[in-house]
Amino acid sequence: MNAEDLVLNFKKDMASLSRTERRRAIESVRDVIRAAAFDDAAGSTYEVERCPRCGSAAVVKKGKSRNGEQRYLCRGCGRTFGMGSGRILGTSRLPRETWMAYAECFVLKLPLRECARRCRVCLLCRGCGRTFGMGSERILGTSKLPKETWMAYAECFVLMLPLRECARRCRVCLKTAYTMRHRLIECLSAYSPSFRVERGCGCELDETYFPESFKGNHTRGSFAMPRPSRHRGKQVHRRGLSRERICVMTGVNDSNETFLEVTGRGALSRGRAMDALRGRIAAGSVVATDRAAAYVGVLAELEVAAHAAYDPKDRSGGTINRVNTVHSLLGAFMEPFRGVSTKHLDAYLAWFRWCRTFMATDSGAAERTVARQLAHGVCRSRVRDMFNVEPPYMDYWAAPAA
Repeated sequence: MNAEDLVLNFKKDMASLSRTERRRAIESVRDVIRAAAFDDAAGSTYEVERCPRCGSAAVVKKGKSRNGEQRYLCRGCGRTFGMGSGRILGTSRLPRETWMAYAECFVLKLPLRECARRCRVCLLCRGCGRTFGMGSERILGTSKLPKETWMAYAECFVLMLPLRECARRCRVCLKTAYTMRHRLIECLSAYSPSFRVERGCGCELDETYFPESFKGNHTRGSFAMPRPSRHRGKQVHRRGLSRERICVMTGVNDSNETFLEVTGRGALSRGRAMDALRGRIAAGSVVATDRAAAYVGVLAELEVAAHAAYDPKDRSGGTINRVNTVHSLLGAFMEPFRGVSTKHLDAYLAWFRWCRTFMATDSGAAERTVARQLAHGVCRSRVRDMFNVEPPYMDYWAAPAA
């Protein structure tokens, strides 16, 4: 078979491959070409004149290595060495094709990160002295699960399937399905747009409340329930906004961007409202809220241009329907989970924000979006951190005991 026939057969085989398989084949062929180019440039003959350790010229041949490489003996120091001893290729664990790829980057004067990407090697941090690769802190770079398992989980994530169904479809245990969910939420939450109301723009603000929940299996942990357990929240019959309800502050701006932030127990206070709105509401913006007293002083301090406070019982003066719609969608989003533990409420709110941003299209497009963001997203949380999360706002239960 001549070179032309080889190229034609290669093109036919490449046409029958998928996009991923084609990329892998190209990388493999590129490595073979680089190794051959390196051999041609370096040459196969090399005369050893001196010992690389002591510099003595009294060198004689002494057998061959397992791969057929000539070995030498130095009469001066009595040590043996090979063709690569003391040379880059002899002391490096990287193959020839990697060094040839780096030679191309070296000639082109490419940045280190681009060199690392092309050569598929790690970088060194001069600050901490640790090495890291292009996949460091990325889910696919730190997970032992193959990509096809993560793609199967992406489908389950878009469909919002229960954890046990996710575990069955992905062929993993329930604990792994749980950690996959929280790692994916952390990764995807970084892609949700930040909430900001600029000067002259408008937004609507309101709060919604969730019952405090200690949902989870506490039999093996050190956590002790501060109150008697409740079966699916049916024992909660207090009227109004008690201190056992968790406040989530919500905002919607003119660009339909949202923010949802857990702000503590009970009714919203002025201090908690300021902490949530500082940096999000610019001076000169237009804000609409209900008649909660916490907003009056906070918005005046933020120097908004106009503050419209609407009475929820009298719709003739105006409404905050956009933020109320978000609350309705949030309730529908949370319903299949049958209660979310308060310590994980922030994560599920981030999941809801991501769904509002990226799931406006069909599920197939959403799956591809998850896969793309999963491949490049970062997850810094460790698995053991996900199982050692302490419930927030526990000082409320410690006060009566004291």
